[in-house]
Amino acid sequence: MALGDLKKELYQNDARKRAHEKTIYNPDKSRTAQNRLGEESPWQAQEREGLERSWRGPLLRIAIAFGVVVLLLFAAWTFITIRAHLFDVQRLTVTIDGPTTVGSGMAATYIVRYTNDNSVTLTDARLEIEHTPAFIIDEASGVRYDSSDHSTLIIGEIAPHETKDVRIQGRFEDFADSEIYIKAVLSAVPSTTGKRVVREQRLGLMRSREGLSLTVDAQKSVPNNGVIEYIVRYTNSSTQSYENVTLVADFPQGFTLQSAEPEATDGDHTWQLGTIAPGTEGRVRIRGMLSGVVDDVKMSVFTLAMHNGATRSVLAREEWTTRIAQAALTITQRVNNATTYVAHAGENLSYTLIYKNTSDLGLRDVVVRVKFDDRILDYTDLRLGSSGGSLEAQTRSIVWRAADIPALALLAPGQGGRIDFTIPVRSDITVRDDSDRNLVISTTAEIDSPDVPTPIGENKVISSNTLRIKLASPVRFTTEGFYDDFTIKNTGPVPPIVNEKTTFTIRWTLTNATNVLTNAKVEAFLPTSVHWEGVTFPESETLQFNPRTHKIVWHLGEVENGTGYFRKAREVRFQISVTPTIDQVGEAVPLLKESVFTAHDTFTNTNIRIVGQAKTTALSEDPTTRGGMVRN
Repeated sequence: MALGDLKKELYQNDARKRAHEKTIYNPDKSRTAQNRLGEESPWQAQEREGLERSWRGPLLRIAIAFGVVVLLLFAAWTFITIRAHLFDVQRLTVTIDGPTTVGSGMAATYIVRYTNDNSVTLTDARLEIEHTPAFIIDEASGVRYDSSDHSTLIIGEIAPHETKDVRIQGRFEDFADSEIYIKAVLSAVPSTTGKRVVREQRLGLMRSREGLSLTVDAQKSVPNNGVIEYIVRYTNSSTQSYENVTLVADFPQGFTLQSAEPEATDGDHTWQLGTIAPGTEGRVRIRGMLSGVVDDVKMSVFTLAMHNGATRSVLAREEWTTRIAQAALTITQRVNNATTYVAHAGENLSYTLIYKNTSDLGLRDVVVRVKFDDRILDYTDLRLGSSGGSLEAQTRSIVWRAADIPALALLAPGQGGRIDFTIPVRSDITVRDDSDRNLVISTTAEIDSPDVPTPIGENKVISSNTLRIKLASPVRFTTEGFYDDFTIKNTGPVPPIVNEKTTFTIRWTLTNATNVLTNAKVEAFLPTSVHWEGVTFPESETLQFNPRTHKIVWHLGEVENGTGYFRKAREVRFQISVTPTIDQVGEAVPLLKESVFTAHDTFTNTNIRIVGQAKTTALSEDPTTRGGMVRN
């Protein structure tokens, strides 16, 4: 199309538009236009297309954003769902918290914490505690004892994201292990996999220098039937107290206990030490005789333990070995021709020493010595025999040298001898308190020569022999009669008169010095003519009278040591009466036959029997009876 034609066309269209715009109302055209309302005019189409272009971009962006959100939500839901059905073993943890430096006898608490940080339930869960055998777990911890180094706690089910603490309480015993530790092993089965998983943690421990320690010192070698002395020391170097502590000694076969300081509280091998406070030190001295074949090695074991009900915790343990050595010299002793004897207060003791050179060599400058360990012998009345000798008062020893016995200058092989001396037991045994009980006279005889060799690494073997004599408890039993008695009032004439009744009081008194007595009682008979009045004092004492036999029995039962010394004497009084007959004029009327006291001495394992004198109306202990002869 030519340019002119194009302009004409444009202008003509524009003229038509302008002409239409000037038309205000044309009924015919209006009806025609109304007939075309259902048709879209060009300008409406243009307007619609413009609107579509303006909204298409924002709507598209909204749709994309919505889709992204939906996709993200779906992805999150998918992740959560998958994760809920997955188990990560790294999210199952077990830890141990507690002291890492421990000492013997120390109480310790460990907290075992387990956590399931998964979204999966764990089933058939159990916690195993492995530990050094020196750690004794308390029953209160609730774990099952499997062995000395293994315990188990059945947990069962562990919920998702569950955390729990298990409290393990116990006490460390003596460390015999080279390594000390505690280990927690947690195992369980995830519900999604069905396969058991295991998690564990081990806590290494260190020994503390503080705690309860035990040391033992004794001879490394002794001759057969030689004396051995153990010095057992214990020290609490910690800041805590140990309660209900005992020392237990396991002696070897062939050991005979002779003495201990302090004395054993249970048999011959257990000492109740009670509470050992921080910084406390103590010592137990044990002396005995050890017998065996030459070159035998004898082991003694000493154990410190703490008791809590039925639970026993070992705090420390020490061993000591002693070899039975060949002795070049031997010595034995007897008292009153016996090697076992029970002495009594005031008694003379006759000692005999027998010595001999059992080696193949002559031994020079032999010295024989007897040491006394007692406080009840009367050294002022010591009698040395023909062998001479001298008393060393400071050491309470008697010594014999070549100056006393010339053969001791050079004792030939197989040569021996005998030494005799006597010494009395004091009759006035002093008893001040409860420590003055179960007294023993201990003598140790020794023989030595500078020619006796000393093995390398061992002590010199000095032949010795210890003799222990137990002292029977000094018991005093008295029978007295009174008319004038301040506890029981008596009536009737004194001296007695024929056919008139007179009452008297009989008093039995008992004192016991050093040993506990059991099954103690006094028995006596009233003459047939004497009447039992039934009045006794005190009521606390058990006194029985049999009217058919006229027998009186005083049941004392157990009589403590120190009775009548630092404890009150045992005493009982009872009233009797007599009515003299004409044939008794000028005579003392019998009141009580002999009284017999019997008991068992628990320390010496011997029986005691003391006979008290019979009583008549002639009571020398009561001058108010005026001779006690019957008047008419």
